Amino acid sequence: MRLYKILTTIAVILVLLIWQIETQSKPCLEALVCAHTRRRRCGFIRDTGELRRFLDRCDMLEFNCEYKTNFEKIKISYCNHIPPI
Repeated sequence: MRLYKILTTIAVILVLLIWQIETQSKPCLEALVCAHTRRRRCGFIRDTGELRRFLDRCDMLEFNCEYKTNFEKIKISYCNHIPPI
């Protein structure tokens, strides 16, 4: 009986974890496992034309996750006029 309760608890936890992962957005999941390289990136939002500098790809993913934005990587030279971070 005790083993049944333990297995049931583990199953419930696994289901909740899978549900949480599936409801997370892609940038948030990628940001969780991303390894920082400190290679600067330039980000661009197509809809608004906004440009922004980022420390690296992971920084861009974290920003997109936290602020619900959609910056995409473009050539770093497009951000030359933006002050360094």
